[in-house]
Amino acid sequence: MKREALSKGPTLTPWTSPFMGLRESMDRLFDEWLDDWQPFRPLKLGSNGVRFVPRIDLSETDKALVVTAELPGMEEKDIEVSLTENRLTLKGEKTTEKDTTEKDFHRRERYYGSFQRSILLPCEVDKTAIAANFKNGVLTVRLPKTERVQAETHRIPIKHI
Repeated sequence: MKREALSKGPTLTPWTSPFMGLRESMDRLFDEWLDDWQPFRPLKLGSNGVRFVPRIDLSETDKALVVTAELPGMEEKDIEVSLTENRLTLKGEKTTEKDTTEKDFHRRERYYGSFQRSILLPCEVDKTAIAANFKNGVLTVRLPKTERVQAETHRIPIKHI
C-alpha cells in the first residue's frame, strides 16, 4: 500500500478507532431505516465519544399519553418541543461554561452539544391541549388523546373461572 493512501485515512486519537466511522454509518443506516416504527433510540457513539440522547418514558392512560425525558443540567429555554402529525420531537442544546479555557482537562466526560429525539405516538392526540412542564431536569409532556380515540377504547373485563 502506498504511503499517500494511508495518510488520507482517519486520524486516530484516544477517543476514536478505525471502526468508529463504520459504526456511525451503520447507526445512521438503522436510524433512517427503523425510524418509522422504532419509538426509542439507544445511546449512540459519536466521533468524540458518547453523544447525549435523552432517556424517555412513554406511558399511557385512558385519556392521555405522557412522555417524560431526563435532561440533566439543561434549562427550559434550551429545549424545544414540537408535534408533526403523530411524531413528537424534542430538541435541545447544552452549552459549555465560558471559563473552561483557564482549566487543564485531563479527562472530560460531561456532554455539551445538541440533541434531537423523535417519538412515534401510538394514537391521535389533541394538538390544542398539549402541555409541557420542566422541573429539576425532567421534562414532562402530557398529550391528551382525541375524543374519538378515547371513545374507541373499550376495556374488556376478565372473569375468574
